[in-house]
Amino acid sequence: MSEFKDSTTPPLAELKEKNVFPTGGLPDIISRYAKNISEVYGVPIEMTAIPMLVACGSILKKTVWLDSSRYKNYPQFYVVINTPSGVGKTEPLKRAFAPLQIIDRDNFELYRSEIIAWKAKCRINKKQKLEEPPKPFFKQLLCSDTTPEALTDILYNNDGSGTVFAEELSAWFGNFGRYNKSSEAQMYLEFFDNTDKTINRKDDIKLIKEPFVNIVGSIQPKVLQKSINSEAMQDCGLSSRFLYVSCLDVERQYKTDLQPDAGLVDEYQYLINRLSNLGCRTRLELTPEAKEMYKDFGNYITDVIRQSNNDFFNSSLSKMEIHCLRLALVIQMVKNTEPNKGVDDVGAETMQYAIDLCHYFIKNIPLPNSFELVKMETNELKIVELLKDTDKTQTEIATEVGLSQGYISRINKKYKVR
Repeated sequence: MSEFKDSTTPPLAELKEKNVFPTGGLPDIISRYAKNISEVYGVPIEMTAIPMLVACGSILKKTVWLDSSRYKNYPQFYVVINTPSGVGKTEPLKRAFAPLQIIDRDNFELYRSEIIAWKAKCRINKKQKLEEPPKPFFKQLLCSDTTPEALTDILYNNDGSGTVFAEELSAWFGNFGRYNKSSEAQMYLEFFDNTDKTINRKDDIKLIKEPFVNIVGSIQPKVLQKSINSEAMQDCGLSSRFLYVSCLDVERQYKTDLQPDAGLVDEYQYLINRLSNLGCRTRLELTPEAKEMYKDFGNYITDVIRQSNNDFFNSSLSKMEIHCLRLALVIQMVKNTEPNKGVDDVGAETMQYAIDLCHYFIKNIPLPNSFELVKMETNELKIVELLKDTDKTQTEIATEVGLSQGYISRINKKYKVR
């Protein structure tokens, strides 16, 4: 196992008390700008850093992918900011996507000009009895209030890529009511897996190859349980595809004179522009050490699932292997834009941080009760204490607690006890 471990991993004594968001592995500009926005708006840093990573994935789209030998992984995420209302969650989210909104505004002005020219050309062609020229389309990154039909049009016109960016995801989910909920949920399940989408309409048939859809927005805890994390959405599997940034104890802050650092705003805009203009499609792989670390993380997930009887918990856990690779990809691509950097594959340091993020997200899985999480944490803490306070071998500890020796070894590596 690699020596890399995020410096913000909580001390063992604190594991029972809080779920600390790891920051030590964030790319430099994301780290500095997220911290700045966090201080300006008085919110936890994860409410700013995670949306920034999603924004980077949204601008990269399908120009990059991580080949893990078995799967092709794009920088694609379904993320919900789960926090009470009135605490100032909107501005940090908007700051993360502001550079993409600027690109959309510029592209919309270009689209308007193209439409004017197109209409003029249509009039000329009609007089000359020629065919109507192809209609221009809006090169669009973000959408908010969208129907399934509108979203598939956006994807078809934009190389199969688009991001649902909603300040309040309850409104996005509310649109499900206009259609059959199960079929619309099924559509997003297929998008998560990048399954080809065929659109059959009365006068046209379209194929979207490997659709790429990001979803990001905020929601209130009580609304979350009635919508995205409802029993129906758990049963169909949609809610287990989401990553939850849960900041349930954040309080509204008093006003200050702090302002976002203009230099960091420019640096972040520059980062988004660089990611937008890579110029070629890029394929990354895992280095041998990163591949071994990822394999070990997958075995850890398997160990935890074997101890649990909660279907939703297990489904959410199984998706962490996918999230881990997608997080590693976007983090590595941001690092690759740093000065004097080439196109590096995903190495041990990036993989370790992606794993650390997944451990954070695992503890945020929104279960109706916390029994499964408590059981998982209790097992881990008991093993950690045995590893710390006894001279027993890992095999002896495994026999004592009734778990596999491999699981004991993985807990030892996770917390670096011995």
